[in-house]
Amino acid sequence: MGTDSPIYEVGQTLKLALSDYGDLASAQLEIIVRETRKPYTQSCGLVVEVVNGGESNIDQGTIVFLKLYDRRHSKFLREDFHAPIWTNIVEKEFVEFVKNEGAAAWLKGIIDAGKGEPPWLKDVVEESESIGDGDSDTSSEESWSYAQTEAYLTHQSAIQHSTEVSVYKSLEEHQGEEIPKFLASVSLNSQDASGGFFKQDDTTPHEVMSYDMRTMFEIRGIIIEFIDGFNLSTLGEGKFAPESKWQQIVNDAADAVHILDGKNILNKDVRPDNFLVIPRQMGCNSYKPKMIDFGLCRYRQDSESDADWGYAKWIQDEEGAVWYNMRNRLRKSGFHLNIAHSKKYIDFAESEI
Repeated sequence: MGTDSPIYEVGQTLKLALSDYGDLASAQLEIIVRETRKPYTQSCGLVVEVVNGGESNIDQGTIVFLKLYDRRHSKFLREDFHAPIWTNIVEKEFVEFVKNEGAAAWLKGIIDAGKGEPPWLKDVVEESESIGDGDSDTSSEESWSYAQTEAYLTHQSAIQHSTEVSVYKSLEEHQGEEIPKFLASVSLNSQDASGGFFKQDDTTPHEVMSYDMRTMFEIRGIIIEFIDGFNLSTLGEGKFAPESKWQQIVNDAADAVHILDGKNILNKDVRPDNFLVIPRQMGCNSYKPKMIDFGLCRYRQDSESDADWGYAKWIQDEEGAVWYNMRNRLRKSGFHLNIAHSKKYIDFAESEI
């Protein structure tokens, strides 16, 4: 994000803790970065090779895909919350906040008070809504420091990680088909995650940090199968699949979103960029789109009526996010896409309360 920010580099070795094990110190796997997938969005995407699988079921030498929910470099996360560009100076302020044991307590207070968003985010929304009303004075009386903002983004990254893990488990029967296989939930060693800023003389972070302090530096992630395919958004370029296959590929991608319905899941991030397309079998012209990225999903709440849930699904229109986006993209290549929208939730279109 900033010019002085550390990056994940090809050839870099990382040690990851396996989240499903109680003794994280002994349950680790070691990977080496083979490729970075940029730009980073809500998370940092890395193609990695497993050097030592440890207690996991992942064999040494396996190529997998690692998603790290790293607030420092998650471009879309920072943009969504209008957070300032990350720099080493920002991180040092955050480290001092954590060292003084203020970060965890402040964040708990924010959550307990029900303040679910930064104060300036409300200002941005109000300013947008006030355009044309002659009233644009929406300056907030409170503001957050760089350190408080980083603490908040740490919390948001953790939420997205836990959401994605939960969705993959809910869709277990679809893994390897409509979605990738989920292999492990992991976290990056806090000594690596803190970027070395915490070290004082010969004292290592683990020796001076409490549990709450370590969690503020924890970068969580998931490991899924590596899919050697192409992005659905690039279909119209004609490099990866013949035009005769385009209609069926989009049909299958649109159908894939319906696996969420049976699990009462709503995905706020369905878009062509979040589908990877691979040959169903090597050497043939049959293509299989797989849906990825579930960090912005939500489950139906117990308090939501059928009408409320149906309306939410209709407004989100996950299926339409595939059809209409791809129609516009393929039109630029002179291709006419036949849209076969199921309109599954159309009966709820007028049920807004």
